[in-house]
This record gives sequence, C-alpha cells and structure tokens, in this order.
Amino acid sequence: MRTECRGWVSMSGKQGLKLRFERMGLLLKAMNFNSFLPLIFIDLLVPLVNFAVYRNKGASVEFTTTAFSMIHIFVPLFSCWWVVFSLRFFYDEKGSEILFVNSDRNKLTDVFLLFFIMLVNVSLTFIPYYFFIEQFFLFHINILLVCFFYLGVAYFVTTVFKSITPTVMVLIIYILANLMSPLPMVVFPFYFLSEGLTGILYCGLPLALCSLILLGIGVKFGKNNIK
Repeated sequence: MRTECRGWVSMSGKQGLKLRFERMGLLLKAMNFNSFLPLIFIDLLVPLVNFAVYRNKGASVEFTTTAFSMIHIFVPLFSCWWVVFSLRFFYDEKGSEILFVNSDRNKLTDVFLLFFIMLVNVSLTFIPYYFFIEQFFLFHINILLVCFFYLGVAYFVTTVFKSITPTVMVLIIYILANLMSPLPMVVFPFYFLSEGLTGILYCGLPLALCSLILLGIGVKFGKNNIK
C-alpha cells in the first residue's frame, strides 16, 4: 500500500511538472517574436561581438572591457525579458485577450521558472569566459545578482502600472543611467563598474536586497489584480 501511494505521488508529480512546462511553452508561444529576442542578444550577439574582439586583440584588457560592457548592457535586461512579456498576460490590459486556464491561479510560479531557465542559459554562455578572464566567477555572481534586481524592478513596475510599457521604459532608462554615470568608482545602484568581490559587496548584494523588497511589495500589491 505504501509503495502504491508513493507511485501515485510520483506519477502526480510528473504530470504536474509536464503541465507546468506546457503552460510555460504557451507563454513563450504567445510572446511571438519577443520570445526569441533574449536568445538573439544573449546567445548570439554578445558572444559573437566578444569573439570578434578576442580574435583581433587576444585575451587583452580591451577584450575584457568589451566583454564586460556587452554583458552589462544586454544580459540583465534580456534575462528578465520573458518575465516582462509573461506578466503582460496577467496584468496588462492589452494581454487580456489571451486566457491561460490554470485552476491554481498562482501563475507567477511559471513566470519565475522562466526567469530561472534564462539564468541557466546565461550561465552556460559564460563558460568560455572562464578560460580567458581571471576571476570571472566573481563577475558571474555579480551579474546574476544584477539580473535578479532587474526581475524585482520589472515585477514591481508592472504590478503598479498594470502595463509593461512603463516597465520596459524604466529598465532602459536604468541602463542608460549606468552608461552615462560619470562616477569613476562602484556606487550603488550603478553596476557597470562593479567587478570582483567589491562589486558583489557594494553593488550586487544591495541590488539583490532591493529586488527582494520590490518583489515583496509587488506580490502584495498585485495579488488582487492578477487576471
């Protein structure tokens, strides 16, 4: 009897996992071309540009600077791209024409799983850099913390405005603010110059903490507004 019960639980778990992946597949399909943009930028554009610089300059300071700049500009934004356009179907009025049946109504789990999958993808694209850039592991950790901050901002802004348009605008403005920052050192919340352990302690971790706060507020603010 115990064996049968365990077997039933195992089968139920597999079925639930299958349904979850099917729902995430529907979300990606409903995004149309937007579902491919993160892969185009993270998996193709960034590696190709950095590879071109490496072929010309080798494992030089210029290569490292270019690699860090390309990653800083594109990876955090597109790491949460799937999240932004998934939230559109739950909060944005323009996404109300698409209905996903989910008796659970806790669809946000699927959204955050999409974010986790993208972080795994990001980490896989980072593997070659370990062979050419010293202490890349610390940069890797820091950029994941930055990605988590983008997640918090995206979720918070979308639940407040019930639209992804201001969300995309806020994220792009934040990138531009980092690019144009005249500060010659790591100063929270600007992360473009954050490297090594100093970057993690003075920028990455504070950004991650802010993300947790924003996510908490967003969940409380948006729980009654989810479609």
